[in-house]
Amino acid sequence: MAFEFYEGFKSYGGHTEIGDRWGSYSGLVSGLGDGPFKNTKALIPGTANLTTRDLGTEGTRTVGWRARVLGNNSSIFKLFWLDSGSLDQFELRIFLTATDGGGKWQIFRGATMIAEGSDDEIDPSAWHYFEARCKVDTSAGEFELRMDEKVLYSATGLNTANQGTAGSNFVKFEPFWLDRLTDIYITNGEFYGDVVIDEQFPIEETTVGDDDGDLTEWEEVSAGSHSRALEFPGAGLIRTEGPNDVAELHIQFSTCRGQVLSTLLTAMLFLESAGSETVRFRYKNKAGTVHNGTSQTVDSTNDLVFHEQFDTDPISSEPWDFENMRESQFGIEAVT
Repeated sequence: MAFEFYEGFKSYGGHTEIGDRWGSYSGLVSGLGDGPFKNTKALIPGTANLTTRDLGTEGTRTVGWRARVLGNNSSIFKLFWLDSGSLDQFELRIFLTATDGGGKWQIFRGATMIAEGSDDEIDPSAWHYFEARCKVDTSAGEFELRMDEKVLYSATGLNTANQGTAGSNFVKFEPFWLDRLTDIYITNGEFYGDVVIDEQFPIEETTVGDDDGDLTEWEEVSAGSHSRALEFPGAGLIRTEGPNDVAELHIQFSTCRGQVLSTLLTAMLFLESAGSETVRFRYKNKAGTVHNGTSQTVDSTNDLVFHEQFDTDPISSEPWDFENMRESQFGIEAVT
């Protein structure tokens, strides 16, 4: 099993907006605030609805997220739900009481409630890590909900398919009345426990053109910017992040108890002149061995975002570790 998506809200700003990593969002985001740990960030949701890109149809998905409930409110809201196309299949709701803002969970198939927890089971004054695994099926559906790695509810033989068909391909969050939301992961069924999503920018080269990489191959940290310009043969220059620049490379990684679980590269590009270009990520390890990522085509004069995820080191096929990541380089290359 593998990660399908994750988000730690670590470095929005510049040219990267929430809609660039997510498939779409609507409503208004109140901003980003401090997360539960040092140097972490969390979304202050406001009225935003967040929807992943199309993840492909899967029968079973697990969603994890860290949240703190906004206390002293009386409300019922759909925290997240699984969709088939644009149609609601199955959802988890949080019910908040007016007196102390405590909450209980409820799970629904459309308008039909399947199960609910105890009153005030969710403490609004504390951060909690939630995980929910759902198999969407008309008769063999399953659901398990965990909070802080303890099982709150587990059942099989359920009808969890509101549209009468198995599977889902989108995950949506409607985090109204959450004070903070962060550390989201989605897999095709596996629980990973209390996960932290962190992020960094590429590591600095000591000298341009030395053995650490070439200017045409690597994005590079330098004073006042996070990366260096790349020349594209056909479509003109891709500049770097800065006051007047239009390219970003982000490296997100999910961690659990000090172990790196997965690495996600996200690039946001802008082609200064119209044309079609084939681009790919490149990864160089400490020994200087290079891995070329999957080639992807961009064709627009607008901002473009592309992603590639590596659950293991693509050169060694071994699990990632922090030392390897610190001493490696990630970059973008124009293939054509």
